[in-house]
Amino acid sequence: MKISVKGIYSTGLIQFLRENRYTLTKLSEKQKERFGICNEEDADIYIRDLKDKTGVSIVGKNVQPLIKNMKEEFWDSFYLKVYEKNLFEGKYIKIIDRGIEFETISEEKRIELLQRVLPLLNNIGVYFKETCEQVPIEEIIKEFKELLNKPYNKIEKWYVYFGYESKKRLDYYRKKVINTIENHHIYRRDLSDIVDFSEILLEEIDPKVINKNIKKYIIEKIKDREIVKRYHRKPNGYLLKYIEFVKDIGLTNNNKIWIKTVRVPRPGGMYDGLNLPKEPGDYIITTYLEGSWYFTIEYYNKSGALKGRYINVNTPIEITSRYIQYLDLEIDVIETDNRKFIVDREELETYYNSGIISERLYCKALEISKVLLNSK
Repeated sequence: MKISVKGIYSTGLIQFLRENRYTLTKLSEKQKERFGICNEEDADIYIRDLKDKTGVSIVGKNVQPLIKNMKEEFWDSFYLKVYEKNLFEGKYIKIIDRGIEFETISEEKRIELLQRVLPLLNNIGVYFKETCEQVPIEEIIKEFKELLNKPYNKIEKWYVYFGYESKKRLDYYRKKVINTIENHHIYRRDLSDIVDFSEILLEEIDPKVINKNIKKYIIEKIKDREIVKRYHRKPNGYLLKYIEFVKDIGLTNNNKIWIKTVRVPRPGGMYDGLNLPKEPGDYIITTYLEGSWYFTIEYYNKSGALKGRYINVNTPIEITSRYIQYLDLEIDVIETDNRKFIVDREELETYYNSGIISERLYCKALEISKVLLNSK
């Protein structure tokens, strides 16, 4: 099984794949240098960043064994099978999932190919091989059209959204290869330059000092903005985005960021899960703790009396200078009218049975919800 990996998760993933005896191919120049791998054979599987850098897409043939290995290692992630269809390869071109790629082909030939092929693309991509250089364009177009109508190898596409623990595990693998700060893969998307600079400093400065000062930087940035975004990823891949005003923020004794936010809901309707009305003067306080498997939303009336609590169960919370992020696990705990109860357990079970959530993550979500239910 030959795999090509590129993107912000590539070093950690390549090391993981090497240790699991996969063959790596078509790496970036930087990764060729790091790993001493110069293989240029065609890959069976391609791993690339998702557009928002929250995980990776995996496209290729016979992907299931790889997904199984990843679920065991990167267990708090979501694994969504996007599609399974037939894609094709010929003498001059290869039909791929998306985009346009070239091997070593002259600029003149590239322009000619683009002019002829672009109008024919419809929700697919094309990879032009070096063999295109010396053949008439009509022969290439003929092969392209033939491939579109020819049954071939079954191709799968998966989206993998990495959770907090998975990113920590990727840090572990990356650290075997190159200097890596704590939370490298959590911060990379938002704080790329700071991550790069901090990893240079690792040669001279205690990693704990670097980590603490990055968190101080994050806190100051959030204080300056006075707002923070919250990214709530559902197991079906849907992303809910919120903007909340920061009421308070700080660092715990064990170097974890905590944030309190406030929101004022529009009157009318009912609060989700609480079965209580949204009334004029109500406000909502939400408390987040970095690395926590849940956060608490408290609903108050205009007099400051608590109406109820909604405790959201999720993968451990990530906090950067711009956002709070986690993967929602559907199951939650409600506290109202001196009662506590679990809701949406069946939703969690549905996603577990569909294979999106690993068995370990499913069990962890149940464990957390039961602890919350029995806590005072």
